[in-house]
Amino acid sequence: MAVVEIEDLHKTYITGSEKVHVLKGLNLKVEQGRMIMVMGPSGSGKTTLLNLIGGIDTDYSGKITVDGTDLKKLDAKRLSLYRREKVGFIFQFYNLIPTLTALENVELCMEALKMTKEEIRSRATEFLDLVGLSEKANGFPQELSAGEQQRVAIARALAKHPTIILADEPTGNLDEDREKNVMGIMRNLSRELGMTFIIVSHNPRLKKFVDQTLYLRHGVLHEKESEE
Repeated sequence: MAVVEIEDLHKTYITGSEKVHVLKGLNLKVEQGRMIMVMGPSGSGKTTLLNLIGGIDTDYSGKITVDGTDLKKLDAKRLSLYRREKVGFIFQFYNLIPTLTALENVELCMEALKMTKEEIRSRATEFLDLVGLSEKANGFPQELSAGEQQRVAIARALAKHPTIILADEPTGNLDEDREKNVMGIMRNLSRELGMTFIIVSHNPRLKKFVDQTLYLRHGVLHEKESEE
């Protein structure tokens, strides 16, 4: 079953008097539980694509359907609900709140959900354990290594049980050893929990961790790295 379906997606930016056509009829279908990566150089539209799927950017033509919902048909209120309940975001810069502990940072993503405080605490604890950080639950971000902070960010993204996880250069600030650790955790969680990941990166080392790698070139996706 396809969780994400994109048909004929076009996105244009207007800078002054210039129009930049970033996405040009892009098509994509992602099955549930799959982990795919979109590669491309800076400026190719990778982050733009994530922002459109995540409902952050709504100015486009074409069709984006996530879990059976056409995003174009959602008003601002329902789009906010969609982002809150169905999308988990993982960024290159972890965006942890420095005055909150690791546990509290994970709990924060669930505060708007219909859950009791006890349920929120229990699930946050569970996901910190899944990423191997149960012993650091009460640590503040500045007390954690870069890899540990990224694992907190992963736990935060997954704890609300989203339909899809969108990851923008999730290992961009990590060394190679931490990169392997973080990607291994994401891959294992995808397999164990059946969650769907869409990752964008320019890092070819990540290809071995995902089910499929696509290449964003000239505004559309290709299965091969370079044209023959």
